[in-house]
Amino acid sequence: QEYKHNIYYWHVIAAKLAFIIVMEHVIYSVKFFISYAIPDVSKRTKSKIQREKYLTQKLLHENHLKDMTKNMGVIAERMIEAVDNNLRPKLE
Repeated sequence: QEYKHNIYYWHVIAAKLAFIIVMEHVIYSVKFFISYAIPDVSKRTKSKIQREKYLTQKLLHENHLKDMTKNMGVIAERMIEAVDNNLRPKLE
């Protein structure tokens, strides 16, 4: 019984544990509010990123339209051939 812990020891351990848990939550909350208040990327940089994304999409769309207009004649001929082959009776 000489080495057993008394009730005072367990109260001190519980108080230390409670202090650590409370301080951890306080520090985490402060860190969260600071990271919320200070953005990772500035508004100017976000604006530039959005502009670059818009221009990229515009160029891709224009190139796609150019390719489609180039191939429109070939596509139309293939469609006409397919329709003719399917609708006309085959003469054999």
